[in-house]
Amino acid sequence: MQQVQADTLKKNEFYKYLHFPDECTTTSIKFERMALTPSWKLIFVAMLVLEMWAPQAIARSLQDASMVEKHEQWMAQYGRVYKDNAEKAMRYKIFKENLEYIDAFSISGTRTYKLGINQFADLTNEEFQASRNGYIMSSYQKSPKASS
Repeated sequence: MQQVQADTLKKNEFYKYLHFPDECTTTSIKFERMALTPSWKLIFVAMLVLEMWAPQAIARSLQDASMVEKHEQWMAQYGRVYKDNAEKAMRYKIFKENLEYIDAFSISGTRTYKLGINQFADLTNEEFQASRNGYIMSSYQKSPKASS
């Protein structure tokens, strides 16, 4: 019984003190067992969530940076200049949504044609239709025929 207690005591002493040689001196670091209290559990869970979320956030920020660069190149190519930052932000959002639609369309491969970026990439469908489809009559009326 005393031998078992002595072995247990030696093991505990091993865990309490570790010796790390550092040139000519020896440093002792005391280990104390740390229980997982609720606050430590919360920190542990938060670190796990952060570890899972961080790569996605980094990838998303890199993708956004690439999209901003594409938008800037597109603006230069088509000579697009916006009146202020608010309009530029709105047009960027539309540009980004249109590019996502183009990419999804191309990936699906269900059509015999492909979509691409053109000078209308920063317009919504409604804006494009209003500017390019011409006049649309609100109601159709036949003109009366002249009787002879």
